[in-house]
Amino acid sequence: MQIDLDKDAQDADHYISPEERVRIAMARQLDEWNDSQEAAPGSATFSIVMRSTMINKAVVVGTVVVCLAAGGAAFAQLAFTKAQVGDRIRKVEDGVDEFRKWSENRVEQGETKAQAGQAAGRTRKNTATESQKSAARDKKDELEDALSDLNRSTNRLRRKFDPTDKWMETRPQVEKVLDDGRRINQVLVRGHYGTQAERLWGVLRNSINDLARVYNLMPMAA
Repeated sequence: MQIDLDKDAQDADHYISPEERVRIAMARQLDEWNDSQEAAPGSATFSIVMRSTMINKAVVVGTVVVCLAAGGAAFAQLAFTKAQVGDRIRKVEDGVDEFRKWSENRVEQGETKAQAGQAAGRTRKNTATESQKSAARDKKDELEDALSDLNRSTNRLRRKFDPTDKWMETRPQVEKVLDDGRRINQVLVRGHYGTQAERLWGVLRNSINDLARVYNLMPMAA
């Protein structure tokens, strides 16, 4: 199936537009349905007409879906300028940087508290066990790994976005940003990192979702 867009779709010497294609297909389906009313139920003619009608119905539905998908992407490309999309990407980048800075400071503060506790001569019963330390390290590493993945996918999006005028071509990179964002969502739910992490992630998640909507992608759940 071939669908022409822009001026080619409206050129009478070229192919018909997607809307015209759908209209003609539906008209054909209606004609065949009328023919089926004239054929006796149970006859070979009736069966052939009904099968043909079902096939044409599937073609019409497929054509409509293709037109809507292509139209949605084309509309987004026209509705938002590259500068507007770039500003949304910048907000995601800023949110990632701020979240990573918080995570790094959190690790440094934890190490400082541990050193202060040793210097004050705390008793052994108040000192964290090796298993507790290991669990804390695993928790820290999981969040840091997820943030590092999100930082890489955001950087990759920026590298692909800047040189192109057809910014919709960077949709796969935005999908990867969404995937990495969902992983952070899961890590934070399991880890209970506190109100500051929830606040930072809430701002960053909203920025990612705003970017996803521009690309006609499903936003992350809260």
